[in-house]
Amino acid sequence: MRSEMLLVIALLLGIALFPSGCGNVQGCPLCGTTKNDGVAIIDVMGVPGAAGPGGTAFTVFDLGLVDSANHRYYVTDRSQDAVLVYDTLTDTPTGPASAGQIGSGSFTGAICCAQNRAANFNPLTGPNGVIITPGGTTKFGIAWVSDGDSTMKVFDASTGLSVGLVVTGVSADFSSSTAIESCIRAGIGCGDFRADETSWDPKDNILLVTNGDPGVPFATLIDTTSPACLNNSCVKAQIFFDGLSGSACPAGTGVLGARGQIVPCAHAPGGQGGLGGSAFNPNTGRFLVANTQNTSNPADSEITEIDPKTGRVTNSFQLAGLGCQPSFIVIGPAPNVLVACENFTGSINFPPNEIVINGSTGKIVTIIDKVGGVDQAAFNPTDNRYYVAARDMPGGPVLGVIDAITNTWLQNVPSGANAHSVAADPITNHVFVPLQPSASCRAFANFGCIAVYAQQ
Repeated sequence: MRSEMLLVIALLLGIALFPSGCGNVQGCPLCGTTKNDGVAIIDVMGVPGAAGPGGTAFTVFDLGLVDSANHRYYVTDRSQDAVLVYDTLTDTPTGPASAGQIGSGSFTGAICCAQNRAANFNPLTGPNGVIITPGGTTKFGIAWVSDGDSTMKVFDASTGLSVGLVVTGVSADFSSSTAIESCIRAGIGCGDFRADETSWDPKDNILLVTNGDPGVPFATLIDTTSPACLNNSCVKAQIFFDGLSGSACPAGTGVLGARGQIVPCAHAPGGQGGLGGSAFNPNTGRFLVANTQNTSNPADSEITEIDPKTGRVTNSFQLAGLGCQPSFIVIGPAPNVLVACENFTGSINFPPNEIVINGSTGKIVTIIDKVGGVDQAAFNPTDNRYYVAARDMPGGPVLGVIDAITNTWLQNVPSGANAHSVAADPITNHVFVPLQPSASCRAFANFGCIAVYAQQ
């Protein structure tokens, strides 16, 4: 009995003296956190079709999105050539005909060939980004999905039926494997590459999608009140990141090059490194677009502010010399915005960092150097945390956790090879991270999975 009392006293003294310890030992509070064990995988979700007859292992995927109002999580799956749909309350596949997929077979898929990131040619792949807007036959709305042939495919998110098609630029030649090989190996017949990252302005019902691969990247503004988009009429403007001025639309690219369609055009600072993600900032009524390199110096980049009503550039927030290569933008507690950083371009690698800026002025609030090499990021307004999918973090891929109130790093949690996608549900506080086949997928180790992370 005496020994048990001494143990209790020792534990109480430990808690009093060390209220917030540092380390990765189970049961010991992590640096900056107030709960034991931090964030960890609590569940895994299988991928519809991946384990079935003729299924393809879940190795090539892209961006995720949570529709918290309707308890759904969407993620683009290039391996199955579909958008996957999950119920965020039960952590199970759901959606059209309960098959858990939208648009199966409608996209370009993984180009060209293999199960590893290096062997695939991302500029032609799809599906890429997904946005959900009101409309359709039920509350689940309309799914707008960007694809590798420079289009947006539009679906009823409840039935999975195709309802429209939007052309953003000149498609690559997908008529044969030889034509695709010409693009991959020689840069011939590539068109404007893929339509890629997406964001949505719910106030004005304008969707922004980037054809963001290096060359002359551009952004397209789309009216989401017209999902059928007859004759491509929903395209309202295009912004070319070519460093030019004026309002002339460049020939041979965009909707002018693809269809001879004339829409208002604007120009933005040069995007030599291509474009990353974007976000609509409700505090300013403007889009923010990640311009990964805006000068000849690879360490220079900017966040370009665009008016959704006019398509004009209204501000350029400089990230000069920081080696960020912004990949994604997340709106946090006003007025803050998290700029997720890739921290590399070609063979040049920069130290890890994430940058918090004032989304109205562009002023840098803080630089976080404990995590980097990020593709997608997410903000959970319930637990006030940013989650960053750091697939290229030195030392190995991690899910980074950042306190969005204090703008301090909390934790890096091991994830998996090419784990570059993340979405957070503010209702359940679950964080969804797609993983390639690995032991972390437990029962789905041979097929890949969606890992569900949560605070322990």
